[in-house]
Formats: sequence, C-alpha cells, structure tokens
Amino acid sequence: MLVEIEALELNAAVEQARAAVGTAEANLKVAESNLESARASYATQEANVVRARAVADNDTRNADWRRDRRPERFPRTIAPIDDDAPSRREAHAQ
Repeated sequence: MLVEIEALELNAAVEQARAAVGTAEANLKVAESNLESARASYATQEANVVRARAVADNDTRNADWRRDRRPERFPRTIAPIDDDAPSRREAHAQ
C-alpha cells in the first residue's frame, strides 16, 4: 500500500511538471509575439521619424526659398479689410 501511494504521488508530480512545462512554452510564445510586435512598432516609429524629417526639411527649403525671393515680386503685406466697403455683389448691383 505504501508503494502504491508513492507511485500516485509521483505520477501527480510528473503531471504537474508537464503542466508547468506547457505553461512555460505558452509564456515563451507570448513573449516572442510581444517581441515581434515591439519590432514592428519600432519600424513604424522609424518610418514616422523619417517622414517627419522629410517634411521639416521641405518646410525649411520652402521658407528659405520664400525668404530669398525679392520682396517687390512677392509682397508680404496684406491689405487691411475695410468693413464699410460694399461686397462684390453690392458693388455689382449698383
């Protein structure tokens, strides 16, 4: 009887160890999946940085181009709005 109980306990311990191995394998797969997700996120962020730099470089080039143009060709002033002036429709109707 004593040997039989030890065999049952031994079998239970083996099953518990197998379950622990299965859990560890599942955890490893989750960790691998998380790693792949993090790598994909990193690649996306790298692409976003490259895109943002390109936009900033383009904005800088455009600003330099505008600054370098002659002011008389490209005036920077805007005429003030005359709130009392007739609208186009009103002016046309007269």
